[in-house]
Amino acid sequence: LSGTASCLAPAWPEAAGGHRVGEVILWSDSRAAAEQAEVEVTMRALGSYQRTLCPPHVSYWPAKLRWLAARHRPAMTSGRFAAAKDHFFELITGERWTDPMTAASTGVFDSDRWGWDAGLLADSGVSPGQLPEVRAATASAPLRAPAAAELGLPSGLPVALGGMDGPLAQLGAAGFSSQVATCTVGTSIAVRAMAAARAPDPAGRLWCYPIAPDHWVVGGAGSNGGNVLDWVARLTGARDGVKDVLRTALAGPADPSLIFLPYLNGERSPLWRDDLRGALVGLASHHGPPDVARAALDGVAGAVQELAAAVAACVGPPAEVRLTGGFLADDGWAQLVTDALGVATAVPDPVEATATGAAVLGWLALGRPAPSGPRPARATEPRSPD
Repeated sequence: LSGTASCLAPAWPEAAGGHRVGEVILWSDSRAAAEQAEVEVTMRALGSYQRTLCPPHVSYWPAKLRWLAARHRPAMTSGRFAAAKDHFFELITGERWTDPMTAASTGVFDSDRWGWDAGLLADSGVSPGQLPEVRAATASAPLRAPAAAELGLPSGLPVALGGMDGPLAQLGAAGFSSQVATCTVGTSIAVRAMAAARAPDPAGRLWCYPIAPDHWVVGGAGSNGGNVLDWVARLTGARDGVKDVLRTALAGPADPSLIFLPYLNGERSPLWRDDLRGALVGLASHHGPPDVARAALDGVAGAVQELAAAVAACVGPPAEVRLTGGFLADDGWAQLVTDALGVATAVPDPVEATATGAAVLGWLALGRPAPSGPRPARATEPRSPD
């Protein structure tokens, strides 16, 4: 299976017995912003980054658990808390497990001691026993007969626990290689690299999630990518949306006097500043929609460059970067990001890196050997930076 980062789905006790999964809260849900300001004092006092390798931010669980506690206080001590993926795993196998990647992305997993952080959880009145047991990503359990019948699959089929989208994308696009990083530009941006050991960022800008005790993914995700171009398309009335923005932006040279700061949605890694906002600097009367579109495109590329530099400073520069995400549909945009990264890039085949990473874990769960080199994906569409 594969799930999404920092997802929190509470399951509340029912009068008839058992638990019922309630609202699924994604990383992008910022309703706990006020609670984040409160818990940050506790987090810094506990030195939470060195324990969890998650920068203090509202996208993680500590603030969201506090937010839930204010609304469901009587039920908090008997509730269960897990990612949506893990509730589904329990539903179809009966096992209440989670994998190390998903656990680490909660912000309440002490990856140094390899267990739930009781100190961070206590701040919200939650105990480690209310969270799933952390098992290997390749651990499997048999598919229960009722679920098998509903899914049209064989009863007893092994279900591999799997992982979480970001590390799985790294695994699927670059295998276990520490020399090949990945860069995703979709709605937002992300840059990741593999490390053989736990790798805290001295500046606290990046997260570090374990696939296994000897394989860690270091990286960060920003808040501004293709969503910035969607905004430009709406602003300029582009008839074909982002396609139109890209066509006009890349038709001519950039004006170096026009600078666009892309922080329309605040910023996560490497700045972790939700209060940041965008800016267009150097705007003059001779500038038109194509100039603004190109400045926005360069601004996003600059954010990729800054994030990649933070990852390289933590684990070393890559020899190659594998590109994934919706921006690959436009060759000019992919080349611009390659230029910003300053290293050779390629596109993985299969391009569905997260699904490929999940397939690798399934393969390993069957006892098969790990793929060697920067595989399982093949490198296609090579580009050199200009």
